[in-house]
Amino acid sequence: MIGLFSAIGRSLDADGWIMWHKLLGDIPLPDLDHAITRWLAEVDSGFPSIAAIRKLACDHQHGTLLGADEAFWLVIQALQHHSPYYAPHEFRRALPPLVCQAVDSCGGPSWIADLATDNRTTYAAQFRRAYEAIAARAERTRVLPASLRPRIASHASAVAPNSLIPHLARALSVTEAARR
Repeated sequence: MIGLFSAIGRSLDADGWIMWHKLLGDIPLPDLDHAITRWLAEVDSGFPSIAAIRKLACDHQHGTLLGADEAFWLVIQALQHHSPYYAPHEFRRALPPLVCQAVDSCGGPSWIADLATDNRTTYAAQFRRAYEAIAARAERTRVLPASLRPRIASHASAVAPNSLIPHLARALSVTEAARR
């Protein structure tokens, strides 16, 4: 990190160093060094924010997330090689977790397999929107230190949206006693 400050020609007071260490201290030094080197190589001027360095370090540690088009291509490949009816576990294993979440939010693997070819364009648009929202949330969460990550994120993937629909329908329906 000292290399960054000397390369930019900027200094921090003691409180500034403490804050930088507090917000970047959980990143392994090789990843932090790579992020700083990448920032210096890619950006012409200015001083990086802590968020920018965290994002570059996260990309180095975990790789970048797939784009929506790449994710949909994986879904198509999984459909061609694994049956969502007879081998749903194989179908899911062929996809990264974020892609599975997007497929589930759009009706699940059997629903896309049942679509007529002309409806797949509409599904692709719905998938793109769902995947982009899921990936953006994952990106925001993964760059944060563990102590700052939203607690709800750990529970969000455990409950599939499709499993909530019957419970919601029962909760909103009129009971038999009220009908009589």
